Amino acid sequence: EQNRDLTDFQWAYFPYVSIYDTVKEAAEVAAEALGGRYLYGGGFRDIVEKYCLLGPGESCITRIQEYIDAGARHIVFSVACPREDRTRHLETIAKEIIPHFRERGI
Repeated sequence: EQNRDLTDFQWAYFPYVSIYDTVKEAAEVAAEALGGRYLYGGGFRDIVEKYCLLGPGESCITRIQEYIDAGARHIVFSVACPREDRTRHLETIAKEIIPHFRERGI
């Protein structure tokens, strides 16, 4: 609309991440962790399930790939979990998720 050239623009993705054994558990934890941050007139879990990375690392990788395929070139992770689980989340991101994409040249 503004006649701006986006040829060199690089898209980013800023997901909240909740890494647990199942998507269901991850969604419950993320909804609890994020529910107090945002005002929303409905059940917060539907928003979490739609926009957050949930489940084990493999599930998160699959969702990230969807955004990469859509054009995202930079990813900034934010964890959606209790304080006591943050280190584990960051370790999973650093040891499983990021290396997966680096090994593929992404």
